[in-house]
Amino acid sequence: FVTGIISTNCYLVSNEETRQAVIIDPAAVPRALTETVERENLEIQAVLLTHGHLFGAGFGLEGLAAEARNKDADVVIYGHTHCPQLTYVDDIAIVNPGSISYPRQEGRKPSYLVIDVDRFGDLHYNICFL
Repeated sequence: FVTGIISTNCYLVSNEETRQAVIIDPAAVPRALTETVERENLEIQAVLLTHGHLFGAGFGLEGLAAEARNKDADVVIYGHTHCPQLTYVDDIAIVNPGSISYPRQEGRKPSYLVIDVDRFGDLHYNICFL
């Protein structure tokens, strides 16, 4: 699916047995995507993935947390600042993987994010540095 004002490529990945699914890079949710989710009887495991600039990520996490609550998302993964960070606002995990090519945090170490899902479905975040 191509979505949003900057034509982001959005992917829908599902488990045929459990009917659980994830939406990857949902810049905007087009009707075709929501119709597919309904037709296939999928249960979306909510993750909000955004660049962050539209939600004021450079000025704080309040806008990201508010958008997560509006979308009923458990996790926000964002970029924009290029600074690795893992923060919880209420029960919402707000994660910035940093940047491999243009890190901006003190020390400027390239970083990326690994998310492990355990057998109970719990997410575990690890920001890795090169």
